Amino acid sequence: MDASDLGRLSDHDFEVLCRDLFEEILGTPLEVLARGRDRGVDLRHVATDGASVVIQCKHWARTGRAGLLRHMRDHARPKVAALMPDRYILATTVELTADAMDTLKADLGPYVRTTGDLYGVEQIVEELRKRPELVRRHFRMCKSSTAVMRDVLHQDILIRSSDLLDELDECARTFVPTPAFDRAWELFRESSVCLLAGIPGIGKTTLARMLARRCIEEGYQLVEVSRDVDELDKAWLDGVKQVFYYDDFLGQVDGSSRERVVVGVSWPYSPPFGTTAFGAGQRSGAARS
Repeated sequence: MDASDLGRLSDHDFEVLCRDLFEEILGTPLEVLARGRDRGVDLRHVATDGASVVIQCKHWARTGRAGLLRHMRDHARPKVAALMPDRYILATTVELTADAMDTLKADLGPYVRTTGDLYGVEQIVEELRKRPELVRRHFRMCKSSTAVMRDVLHQDILIRSSDLLDELDECARTFVPTPAFDRAWELFRESSVCLLAGIPGIGKTTLARMLARRCIEEGYQLVEVSRDVDELDKAWLDGVKQVFYYDDFLGQVDGSSRERVVVGVSWPYSPPFGTTAFGAGQRSGAARS
């Protein structure tokens, strides 16, 4: 785990990573705000008494320190002052020196309480090193982390799952939600397993990918299973929220001509699934088209 691993993330990936990280650091759930004109807010928590914590995520490694300082002074400071949060935290992939932190604290005070609320790339990497399980949920960082690959998954599973993440983002750009998605998601939440079956070309793969993407947004680690269902046992991690994606291309499960796509999630601290398709005592649900 080093700064180059963070550099592989998209802006959205970095925000999701920061959400998971700061939820652990602060011990409180955080909202991820939709993209757009964020008024200087990417993540936030509002307590019942109205006290607010605002976190700004700046994935600006290429911009550099001078550009970040200039932006925070000229553009971010007025937005923060308008928000008047009780606490403001900055997380960035830019390296922050002691002088840079002092400048940011002066520019963003009194909302930045201490320089400890300013997380540059080195501070973020250090916090992530303390939390290997969190790193394992973010595959794009794992691509170059040999220690994580050795401890977590076989390399082929890891790379295949990471590539699928990119495909999910592309698929989401053209996906139009339908009642079938809502029904499949409801069954999935109830049973932790969803089987999508039907003739080729009716959208099973797209629907399954959107289910998997929804799970990832809720903090699950994605694992794509290929033809060998034994990969479930290899990839299983006790106590880790995982979503398993298995595309039964051309009906290999039972030799039929009906394709099947299976999506299943693990229950924390449960034993792994058996070698059959998501059986071994797990409840199951199916959405058929």
